[in-house]
Amino acid sequence: MTSGKEPEYLYRYVPPKMDWIRTPIVYQKIFFPSVKQFNDPFDCATGIRFPDPDHLSGSDIWDLRKLSEFILEPDADTELDGRWEKRLQELVNDGVFTGDDFDALLREVNGPAVVRRDEQRFLCLSEDPKNIPMWSHYADKHKGVALQFKPNHSQMPIWGTRVRYRKAVPSLAEFMTILRRYAKNDDRRAVGIFRIFYGHKHTMWRCEKEWRVMTDSSDGYHKLPAGPLSLTGVILGLHVQPDTVSGVNKWVRQAQRTLRRKLRIYRTTRLPDSFSLRCTAQDGHTL
Repeated sequence: MTSGKEPEYLYRYVPPKMDWIRTPIVYQKIFFPSVKQFNDPFDCATGIRFPDPDHLSGSDIWDLRKLSEFILEPDADTELDGRWEKRLQELVNDGVFTGDDFDALLREVNGPAVVRRDEQRFLCLSEDPKNIPMWSHYADKHKGVALQFKPNHSQMPIWGTRVRYRKAVPSLAEFMTILRRYAKNDDRRAVGIFRIFYGHKHTMWRCEKEWRVMTDSSDGYHKLPAGPLSLTGVILGLHVQPDTVSGVNKWVRQAQRTLRRKLRIYRTTRLPDSFSLRCTAQDGHTL
């Protein structure tokens, strides 16, 4: 369920905070921030976009009725009082939709999404290891590192998603398309709903080329490999400081002795007469 070419590696930009760098290398644990810690308040759309209640088309009414049926399913994750449940059932039966119904339905669908939004934890990654704005912002003016992960794309439909960029949050029609498409597959339907609510950002963030992976860890730490991700290397920023370099070298040696698995260390250089970067490993491998 990904679109476009699947990247060979994904990258997590990290500022020069020693614990943040050492923990995934030596202890093979990575921290998944909660959505509340994201820097964009619009990130992870807090619901779906409903049609104008004063100008509902026939297809809008149909979608609203089917959405009501979905909410009324015995295993739906909803908490309805008896009066609202009765009104929804009447809506399913007669298709007559009032303004009060609309407001209640909006709260029932988008309200829990807001609550769950603050409970979600994601690891945000990029396809691009040479993204200058990412190095500048997330890696403290190129003084930090980028952790390189090898993704197992066969597990990505379960654990994560490529972020889609758009100017408006997903619509009710898109949400209902997911419900209909995977009506007989609860797992795929759950993945589709997850992507509707948490897999979109505004188009101005498109340069990040983001992927995000989720965890159900209560404290935010997840043992590597985390879902579909395995740590394979560390890229040193263009302006990395000597203490960070020595720390990374020591921790990678320690991890390789313990894990008996090769981790590459890349140095970043600026290409002459260009606004571009090159990442070169000690064994000559380049990105």
